[in-house]
Amino acid sequence: MLLRSYCLTALLSCTPASAAGHDQPDTVVVYETKIVYDTLYVSDTVRVKKRFSPPSPARGMQPRNFFTERSATLPEYDIILRENRNLLNEKSMKTTNRCLVCACLLLLHEATSVAAQETGTSNELRKFPGQVSLFYPLGTHGRQSVEYSYNFSFNLFTGRAGAVNGVEIGGWMNRSERGVKGVQAANILNMSGGEVVGVQAGGVGSLAENIRGLQTGGVLALADTVNGLQSGGIVSMADTLMGVQAAGVLNVAGNLRGLQAAGVANLSKVVRGLQTAGICNINGNLEGAQVAGVLNTNDTVRGFTAGLVNKTHMLRGVSFGLVSITDTIEKGGAVALVNIVKRGRYSDWELSFSDYANVAVSYKTGGTGCYTIYTLGANFLEDRMWIAGIGLGHRSALNGRIDLNPELVCYSYYPEDFNVKGCYTFSTHVKLGVMYKINSRLGISVAPSLYCLNADRTDKKEYRVSSFSSWHTSRHQNTKTEIGMGLSVGLNLW
Repeated sequence: MLLRSYCLTALLSCTPASAAGHDQPDTVVVYETKIVYDTLYVSDTVRVKKRFSPPSPARGMQPRNFFTERSATLPEYDIILRENRNLLNEKSMKTTNRCLVCACLLLLHEATSVAAQETGTSNELRKFPGQVSLFYPLGTHGRQSVEYSYNFSFNLFTGRAGAVNGVEIGGWMNRSERGVKGVQAANILNMSGGEVVGVQAGGVGSLAENIRGLQTGGVLALADTVNGLQSGGIVSMADTLMGVQAAGVLNVAGNLRGLQAAGVANLSKVVRGLQTAGICNINGNLEGAQVAGVLNTNDTVRGFTAGLVNKTHMLRGVSFGLVSITDTIEKGGAVALVNIVKRGRYSDWELSFSDYANVAVSYKTGGTGCYTIYTLGANFLEDRMWIAGIGLGHRSALNGRIDLNPELVCYSYYPEDFNVKGCYTFSTHVKLGVMYKINSRLGISVAPSLYCLNADRTDKKEYRVSSFSSWHTSRHQNTKTEIGMGLSVGLNLW
């Protein structure tokens, strides 16, 4: 914007009274000036009627300039500014009028645009029973077919319609601008710019904004919102899905409520329901259950997850697999051969003595809700044997000093020379352990147990693994089964 400043500058040409001896002039020439940025412009003159005596300039100096702003505050300077004020008022009125005209034109343009938009969106499609097209726009209504709603539409190759309330069949491609109520089928591709209520089936792909019913594609099924079933031969994609999503290779969903099944992988932000995949499930949050052949990875799990490898940021439920990697266990636990917990991990070393494992060392790791037990030991009271065991346990506090430790452990027994040919011996123990905490790091545990032993005796050999007599023993041709009771005492360090 052009910065303008108007003022009156008095340019006085007078001499000192002592030098000239003349009276001061009756009139003073006053100039109207205009400043544009750093440049001073001088215009017509205006005369001041009242005499006044300005101070004389010093020798070697130019006469002083008096500005309107300063002169207006001094009573002895009676400067007539009417012409200047009229000029300013006239220019201000012109500027104001121009601004009003521009504002009116702008408002008129906006109102016209909005009215045009409302008129365009409110246009109703014209109804017509049917149309036939070879390829767009060569058809019944040519390029105007997008302005019609048909009950039947047949496209030999490709075709377009405003909407379909009935059946649309296409040799290659069907395209409906505002949606389909009924059936839309094509050998290659179906496209709907609006909602599909009914069935949309494409030999290669089906694309729609919203689906209420069934959407299938030989390769791709894509929709923003699905209420019903979405099935893609290779890929199925939806932002929000309530129902079933299935794909031969990959499912992708934002929010899923229902069932998601894929031959290879499922990718979702939020899953509430059941999720299955041949290889992996990758999610943000899971509320329900998921099963994968190899990998499950989730930010949050509230429910059940099963796979060879389960990786979870926060677990509130059960994780089942060979390997479990969990950042935090809020509630529940992980049932896994390898159980890794990054925060709040439970770790316990135990030296135990029992009738079925005379001396053994066990390491327990995981969470207190569910931890994994690894055991190595030896028997020497009866037959000399090596022992290896693995199991699961739980630890909960009864009071400040006593904890309850139920455990399930499976033991395998090997002879000293590890020659197990013809004689395999396995024993499963259910322990009801109680631990007394001596201090914050040391405790003593006692664990009575019930066990079931199974042995293979193809070479007619039998190993005695417990000093206690069994409650029940049964022998068949090549097997032996025992049921009995055992007792273990241990020293725990955590």
